[in-house]
Amino acid sequence: MRGRIIGVLLTALVLAGVAVVPASAGIAWRVEPGGDAVATADEVVIGFGSTDVRCGPVEMPMVFEPDANLLAVVPVHPGTAFNLCGIGGLTPAGLVQLGTWTLVGLSHDAGLTVGRLDDVSLQLSAPGCEATISGYVIALYTNETGVLSLLGDETLTVSSVSPVDDCLGLVHVGDTGSVAGEFVVSPRQIITP
Repeated sequence: MRGRIIGVLLTALVLAGVAVVPASAGIAWRVEPGGDAVATADEVVIGFGSTDVRCGPVEMPMVFEPDANLLAVVPVHPGTAFNLCGIGGLTPAGLVQLGTWTLVGLSHDAGLTVGRLDDVSLQLSAPGCEATISGYVIALYTNETGVLSLLGDETLTVSSVSPVDDCLGLVHVGDTGSVAGEFVVSPRQIITP
């Protein structure tokens, strides 16, 4: 819901003529101080079709190294997984990041950067349920607070479901999915075009 409200607000700003710098304008992004950082969220909600997986707390290592539209990478570290996950608040679940994710800048206005987290792929493992979700996530980064918000829009797709552990038929290949969470980035980064 919050993601949709922010999307509507950004659209309203563009229609009102507020200067939003698009990435296609060849932005030379600056990130200070840059380098290694950790993004921490109390809770992240991942939507797999009609099923929500809640995890928390979550620590996501990031490396801020601007290059063209690229702002940061979210590398995979051995053993990295989202912590204390559950389906419907009951079933313990494991959720593991697959591959390196990249954060690209799309636009910037008054300390707010709109970005896209690309190459997102997560594998869900729970009793009777094995599934993978892949795609991209729209993100907002606020310089003042150092908060990276993953908006929860349905921009991911369930790319595989185990034929044996089929999540009780609740998750299907092709279902849409989402990731929502408020991450505090430390050290706080200042992103400018």
